[in-house]
Amino acid sequence: GGHHKAIVSVALHPTEPIVLTRGHDGSLRRWQLPNTSEPKLLRHSFEHEYYLRFSPDGKTYTTGVIYCPWAVRDMATDTEVFSSELQMNCLAQSPDSRYIAGHCKAKKVVRLWDLELKQEVHRFGATGGDCYGVAFSPDGKRLIAVCVSGKAWVWDVNTGAEVATLQDVKMNSVEFHPSGKSIAIGHDNGTISFWETKTWTRQQSVLAHNRTVQCLRYTPDGSTLISAGSDGAIQLRHDQMHRAYAILNIGPPGPVVAFDIDASGQYLFATGPTQVVWVHRLPLAAQGARWFDEEPRLASSPPDQAQPTV
Repeated sequence: GGHHKAIVSVALHPTEPIVLTRGHDGSLRRWQLPNTSEPKLLRHSFEHEYYLRFSPDGKTYTTGVIYCPWAVRDMATDTEVFSSELQMNCLAQSPDSRYIAGHCKAKKVVRLWDLELKQEVHRFGATGGDCYGVAFSPDGKRLIAVCVSGKAWVWDVNTGAEVATLQDVKMNSVEFHPSGKSIAIGHDNGTISFWETKTWTRQQSVLAHNRTVQCLRYTPDGSTLISAGSDGAIQLRHDQMHRAYAILNIGPPGPVVAFDIDASGQYLFATGPTQVVWVHRLPLAAQGARWFDEEPRLASSPPDQAQPTV
């Protein structure tokens, strides 16, 4: 009853035991845990929809991006709430679930939509290049976009005014620390840089992955930063530490590695070029660093810490 091709994205509901997965076969499926044998097929599309995320309040979910339209759908009825034909490089939703921001591939600008008004409310300055990472601050007052040109912009969500501009090597992903006091930026060369948000200055950089850092997420308490790279690995490190305390080798270099964490910060759901989602209990290394470096890499995860679910 699962996907017939590799799973490209996974999303966890913030309060309910519900998981959404998007497969390369075009299917979007809903899993009601702990039952993993009878997923509900929500819909089928042949578009490459790599973005899949629940709203913070759990009432809607958003799917789309990568050369295709995107849409916000009601979780209870699976009806469309809002949609756009614009091709976006990336999307992010505000903590109060009201706004969605994204970088428009064609116009090279960051746009902001109000889901209550169902209209665009801001169009931020031209970035001059593709941005593959946008994020709201925890209080929803700031929006940051990072660009492959090596620049990042921070704006005031309410006024649209530019707050700061950052400069570094090519940027691909970004995440605010839950405290709002710092951000982590993933770079094309595999490094992660950390910036404090009072003066928007860089504190340090750490070499994390062998290739591009595609995605960054903090656990809810801010103690652990989780990163996924195009080297096929997911790394877990204590905030701003140079060495990861756990590495999950999800697959070979190249394919998209997808993951999500539950609202409690206790479980990591991860998938790569496979039809399986693995569930890892956090922290993975209570007794020190544990390394997963055998092939096939998913199968090397210890049974007490990981189990296939979908």
